[in-house]
Amino acid sequence: MEAGAPTLALATVPTLLSFEFIQTTTSFAESATSATPVHFESASWLSLLLQHLPSWQPTFMHGFILGQVSMLILLFMAIKYILFEEPFSKRDVAGDEAPFMIFSRKPKEQPPSDLAEELAKMHKEILARTGYDLLNRGPETCDWLTVFLAQIIAKFRTDAERHDRLVRVISEALNGELRPSIIDNIRITQFSLGSDFLRIVSARMVPSSGSLGMRTELDLALHDEITLGFDTRVLVNWPRTTVAALPVSMVVSLVKFVGTVVVEFDCDSLEPALRISILPDYVLEFDVQTLIGSKAKVQNLPMLTSVIIRKLEAAFAKELVKPNEKHIKI
Repeated sequence: MEAGAPTLALATVPTLLSFEFIQTTTSFAESATSATPVHFESASWLSLLLQHLPSWQPTFMHGFILGQVSMLILLFMAIKYILFEEPFSKRDVAGDEAPFMIFSRKPKEQPPSDLAEELAKMHKEILARTGYDLLNRGPETCDWLTVFLAQIIAKFRTDAERHDRLVRVISEALNGELRPSIIDNIRITQFSLGSDFLRIVSARMVPSSGSLGMRTELDLALHDEITLGFDTRVLVNWPRTTVAALPVSMVVSLVKFVGTVVVEFDCDSLEPALRISILPDYVLEFDVQTLIGSKAKVQNLPMLTSVIIRKLEAAFAKELVKPNEKHIKI
């Protein structure tokens, strides 16, 4: 019984505290009802409340904890003010879209007068910084460029001999959409890139009426045999489809080209390009061999040969000879 006495005393402490709190609350209510009519002043309520509250003496530990909590609150407010921003601010609604619209806007085209002035300034700056005399400078030899191109051509020739990739590309082009309906499938029988190399005799910059006011002229010379041979059939489709077929074998060789190639940089539009053409005073020679027939064969008809050569020359002039030109976008 003596050992259980402390335990019983500790168990009765919450009951005594609850009884004291209830008694204090009851006395506060009785005094509030028995007092004179309330005058709703904060001073009277505060004095009445302080009379019935138990006395409380702060300790050192209470002050230490309160100081630490105050420091944490100030630190949080400082970090939020310096590093963070409101999730929905006015800048998000009105100002954030402005920088991104710069990248989505289309570039404005310059007026023709401004563009002409800019190109003229560019023309003068290029000649001044490179020290090139556009009017008095003579043609220059380009032996180094001839050797460089010869290396590329030699590589193509080696690949053409070992593999048939280039032959397949040419065969697909000949049998594509451009092939007329009266021509049967075309089968390549001979292909050669020759044995000699293209020579760049001279090069020069000359004035022009283009955007930058100058162009490059290259004098080229080729004496070789670049050969393409093929077999096909000419179909007779009247009075019905494929009534008869005429076998045709042909070998076309480019044996000579001498002319001036013009290369000019075009920057008038938003998409710069190279304009490539050939001056009209060029020399182009083909050699055409034909074999027509099945059982009885006719070889190298002069009329047919001349027609084929004229067609090749007309197609070449239509594509490259001035005023026609090729545009290569950069």
